[in-house]
Amino acid sequence: MTTRIPVSQSGGIEASVREIAPRIAARRPTWDVRVISAFAGVRVWNRIPFFGDLLAAAFLAAKSSDYDVVVVNGSEYAWPRVVRRNTRERTVVVWHGTRVGEVPALVPTMSAPVRIYYYLEKWLQRWALFARSQIAVSLTTKSEIEAAYKPRKTIHIVANGAPDIDQPTRSSARTGRRVAWIGTNAYKKGLDIALAACEDARRTFEDLELVVIGIAGNDDDSPPGVRFVGRLDHERSIEHLRAADVLLATSRYEGCSIAILEALALGIPIVAGPSVAWMVGDAGVTIDDFKSERYARALVELFSAPQTLDTMSSAGPTQARNFDWDVAAEAYAREVERCFAS
Repeated sequence: MTTRIPVSQSGGIEASVREIAPRIAARRPTWDVRVISAFAGVRVWNRIPFFGDLLAAAFLAAKSSDYDVVVVNGSEYAWPRVVRRNTRERTVVVWHGTRVGEVPALVPTMSAPVRIYYYLEKWLQRWALFARSQIAVSLTTKSEIEAAYKPRKTIHIVANGAPDIDQPTRSSARTGRRVAWIGTNAYKKGLDIALAACEDARRTFEDLELVVIGIAGNDDDSPPGVRFVGRLDHERSIEHLRAADVLLATSRYEGCSIAILEALALGIPIVAGPSVAWMVGDAGVTIDDFKSERYARALVELFSAPQTLDTMSSAGPTQARNFDWDVAAEAYAREVERCFAS
C-alpha cells in the first residue's frame, strides 16, 4: 500500500492506511503486506502543485516495482503503473477524492494558473481508471468520478472506519468550551469559516477557545481565543481532539473524513458542513452551507444546552459503528485477490 508521506504523520490518507494495512495482513497471513511512502515527510518542495504529485508518483512506482499488487492511495499517483500493461492489471486505485471536486475548494477563485493545474491534475487522475480495480471512499466521490470521467469499470465504495474506543471521553462535568478544528489546507478545510464562527460565538461565550490542529501559526499574532498547535503526529492530534468539547468540521471538500470518524468514536459532538454531513447522524449538528454565522449559532446553541452535548456524545460511538475498519480491510483484500486472479 502506498502513501505520499509516512503513516506516522497526521493526514486522512495516512490514517486510513495505518488502520487497513495491518488488518489485511491479519486476514491474509501468507501475504507480505507493506506500506511504502513517497516522501519522508512534508516539505515545501514536495508540496509544489502538480510537480509534487509527479515526483510522488514516480517515487512510489520505483519503490513498489517488485511487488505483485500495489494499492495506490490517491488516483493522481497511479499513472506510472497504468501506462505499463504489465502492471496496470496488478494495481488497485483508491480514490480519496477527485480534483474535479477538490480544486474549486482549494482556492477562492479559479484563476488561469489554477485552471491549468485543474486540467493537468484531472489528466493525471484519468489515467488511474486504466487500473484493474477502483475503490472510492464515499458515494460522493464515486458520483464525482462517474460524472467527470465516465469510467467503464465498476467503482466499489469502501468507506473508512472509525477507531475502536471503549467509551466516550466527554463528560458533562467539563466547564470549558473548547472547539477543535483539524486540517492541513486552510481554505479547503474552511479555516476562515471556523475562525469567523468562533469569533462570533465568543460574543456570547468569552471563554470559548478554538484549537487549530494541523496549521502552524504564531499565537502572539493569533486572534483572541485561538490557539494554533501546528502539524502533529497522529497520537498528539488525538490528544488534542480528546480534550475538545466540539469538533468544528467546516471543510469545503471532503471524501470520508478521518477526523469526524475519530470524533464519533471519542464521543465528541460535531458541527459539520455539507461536505461531511452524511457522516454525522445524531452525533452532531449539520449546516447546509458555508456561512460562518450559522456555525456560530450552532456552537452557541450547543454550549447553551449541556444535555444536548451529552446526548450527541452518547450517539457518537453508535454512529461510528456504521464505519468499520475490519469491513474495509476485507473489501480491500478481495480487490487485491481479484488482481492476483488476473
